[in-house]
Amino acid sequence: MWALLLGFGTVANASVVARLDASIATPPPSSTFDLSAEGSADWAHWGLASATSVNRKSGVTPQISDPIQVASPATRWATAAATRMTVAWTDGTPTANASTRTFLYQGDGTGQTDNAAYIGRGFQFSAPADTSERTLTVYLGGARSRARIEASLSDGSAPAISPTVENLTGAYDRRVTITYRAASAGQTLTLRYLQETPSGNVIFMAATLQVTGQPVNQPPEVTAIADQTVSVGTLLAVTVSASDDGPAPVVLSAAPLPGSATFSDNGG
Repeated sequence: MWALLLGFGTVANASVVARLDASIATPPPSSTFDLSAEGSADWAHWGLASATSVNRKSGVTPQISDPIQVASPATRWATAAATRMTVAWTDGTPTANASTRTFLYQGDGTGQTDNAAYIGRGFQFSAPADTSERTLTVYLGGARSRARIEASLSDGSAPAISPTVENLTGAYDRRVTITYRAASAGQTLTLRYLQETPSGNVIFMAATLQVTGQPVNQPPEVTAIADQTVSVGTLLAVTVSASDDGPAPVVLSAAPLPGSATFSDNGG
């Protein structure tokens, strides 16, 4: 009797370095942002006609989820000052074209009343994540408040981030750009925007999504093969199988082989 040990080395292929980071900009007064131009993969605006109205990029499968209103229903704000930021679009549905300063808010509409119940109120939504790099841009703000932006990947492949924004004396708008990439396919980016102070309010206006990089081809997974024992002179046949999430078929080969051994890739 003799024992034949089959071992498999590491498959040479590109690995994925996950990414999750954010930059926060304060738009100049009366700035206008074009959601159609910026949201090549998808965009969404909330609150055009009512607190439940949603406008989206037409002709694409929605990728930005509807927001979950955390802790309390949101209210539509339709009379923002002309100095607040404006968003516009030309490829929307159900409203094809618009230029608007409407948004949703949580908290005190006047920005003058303190209430401990406002702490923790806000919004949550999600977008798809995989090994492609994406850029999610979110238009948000508030008045006389401080708020926390929480972003995390469902596979935990990059550390979660939680920057804050604030203006404790007046209104503020922010343009938040999140660049991210997960370590594997089929993941989700979740963003939460939550009020941290008992004063003022937080606003949630729109978001856009771009795919800025190609997916990274990941190594196939080879099914483990246990040690094999066979009598001398007896044929030993071992099935080798592997799977890969990529579009290309898996091609198997083996080297070096013992002098009497052969290896055939049967495909499939």
